[in-house]
Amino acid sequence: MNTAAPERVDLPVSGMTCAACARAIERKLGRAPGVERASVNFVTATATVEYHPEQAKVAEFVRAIEGLGYGVPKTEERPEAAETGWRRRLFVALSLAAPLMVLAMSHSALPIPYSPWIQLALALPVVLYAGGPFYAGAWSALRHGSANMNTLIALGTGAAFLYSLVETVRGGHQVYYEAAAVIIALILLGRTLEARARGRASEAIRRLMDLQPPMARVLREGVESEVAADDVLPGDVVVVRPGERIPVDGTVVEGESAVD
Repeated sequence: MNTAAPERVDLPVSGMTCAACARAIERKLGRAPGVERASVNFVTATATVEYHPEQAKVAEFVRAIEGLGYGVPKTEERPEAAETGWRRRLFVALSLAAPLMVLAMSHSALPIPYSPWIQLALALPVVLYAGGPFYAGAWSALRHGSANMNTLIALGTGAAFLYSLVETVRGGHQVYYEAAAVIIALILLGRTLEARARGRASEAIRRLMDLQPPMARVLREGVESEVAADDVLPGDVVVVRPGERIPVDGTVVEGESAVD
């Protein structure tokens, strides 16, 4: 039985699209040898692992996450940057999907020369650029023998686009480019709103963490000294003077005060 205190590592995770992704990574890491506890926060896109270093290595956790089709970037992506990227793709998708939708709906009433080819020209940037992350995510999941939300998006929009492309080349007019473009645009809208919400949540979490003072004043064997808040041990007596922030949870053993 291992009695040594486990170490902790926080790993940024990219490619998660829903809470199910976080649970899959959590289960995978939790089964790894030497891991005492693993949790994945979808909001902050972070995997936290408590492990025994003599039994497991951080590189093994990275390989386990990548084995599921997700990434572990060396530098954590800021939520603001993620929102900007999704917003840029959303702008492209909406700008082209709107006229594509109008063209597709008016085609049956007003014969438009070369309409399928015009629709193809409008849909192509939406599929290749705006929807690029979905197809890349689906391909990554396929290579690792798994499926996720990106797989569903890629199958639905890809089938509509490829069928329409074949129909266009054959000279037909029953095309569904607008379906692929509008689906991608709507999903990008959801991803943009999600990234914004995650950014706000992450900022709120950071502000809460900033409220905790880095140092604590403890009384050990009658001697008062300052230690890092993370080094406070169960049973330590922490001295908190008027106006100071409380560094750790505990029970009041002497004195009284008002706390917000």
